Amino acid sequence: MGETITVCESICRDFSLIWFADPKVWQAGFTLLAAIVASGSALWIAYKVYPVQKEKDRQLQIRAKRRQAYLSSISGWIDLTREMAGWDGADPRKSGDFIRSIDLLTTRIALVSPTSLFELFRELQVAIYGALGEFQSQVRHEGEGSEDGLVPIERVSELWRQVWFERSKERHDTLGKVLEEMSAEFSVPKEFEITAGERSR
Repeated sequence: MGETITVCESICRDFSLIWFADPKVWQAGFTLLAAIVASGSALWIAYKVYPVQKEKDRQLQIRAKRRQAYLSSISGWIDLTREMAGWDGADPRKSGDFIRSIDLLTTRIALVSPTSLFELFRELQVAIYGALGEFQSQVRHEGEGSEDGLVPIERVSELWRQVWFERSKERHDTLGKVLEEMSAEFSVPKEFEITAGERSR
């Protein structure tokens, strides 16, 4: 004689898979899914997003340092040309100070700037060398032509002012190119002009 199965038992057996309707089961499933998604996101950020962001931060830091170096160099150039414009030419030791100052500015630019900008600043350095060299040559020439080999202080000052301002256009034009080069990177207005030290006649 076969086993008697009630209708209730038959239904419960046929629908035994409804265990998944238990809220606790769903909650556990969602928790597991959330953990998988979170782990995947963390891995994606670690291997894809973080390196890209780190490189962007590095580039921003380089740009910030470069901008500071540019500002410092332009500020130093203004101070240097102002001092040179007011020099009377009497103290030869100042000539060495001027050379050290322009060398320092040029080195600072060389450490952070593209080659094209460094070459332009190098032209400013050469302009300073040229002005000082021409001035010393003229003073030496006048001294050789005098009876006692000396040149009056007033004449020395006159010679320096003459050399300095005769070469002002050369410096001004080169500085304009420097600013244009910087404007391509940091949006410095191209019409911006720096004339400090050029009008101290």
